[in-house]
Amino acid sequence: MSKTCNKVVHMLNEAHKKLSAANAHERTINEQRATVASMQDILILLIPYLSSSDTQTDFNLCLKPDILGNRDNGIQKRAYKLMGKILVAEKLENVDAEALFEKLDQQSDNVLAAAKKDRLMLLKALFAHLPSSSLHVIPSFIPEAVLGTKEPSEKARVASFDLIVAMGYKMKEGGVVKRAKLDGMDEDNASEGLPL
Repeated sequence: MSKTCNKVVHMLNEAHKKLSAANAHERTINEQRATVASMQDILILLIPYLSSSDTQTDFNLCLKPDILGNRDNGIQKRAYKLMGKILVAEKLENVDAEALFEKLDQQSDNVLAAAKKDRLMLLKALFAHLPSSSLHVIPSFIPEAVLGTKEPSEKARVASFDLIVAMGYKMKEGGVVKRAKLDGMDEDNASEGLPL
């Protein structure tokens, strides 16, 4: 299985490089988009059978800014879907949720409409891995979750409500909010950790 996964990841990388390089020929661009999407679909199907190291490779591949920020709906949507399914399957050994939230927050402006549902589902799955000492990341995702409840897609709205509920449960568990890491907080007492 590992050999198959490596081959699919290699083919995905090659197709993505060709897609990035193909700027003039519409036919070439469409072919490369289809190839990238097909490789992502195959990786989604392979998740239950992959080792944790192969899964980590796939997850890191999807985290690349040129994948998450891709202007193609299908590529971006499948990347979020793949990462969400990996987290739900609990195939990653060490999940640095705080760092992942930071990377995802940086990509929030590049999210296309078709990828919103899968992004919201990924965020919900990631909240399960958030340690109680990192609750300061929650406020930066509240606007996205609330705005998601107004999406035209019913599935995206449901995913938004599920994300809001997951945030509520995470806050109900209690933890520490590091005010110094919150955007827009005054510098007064910024070094204090506030219990929730």
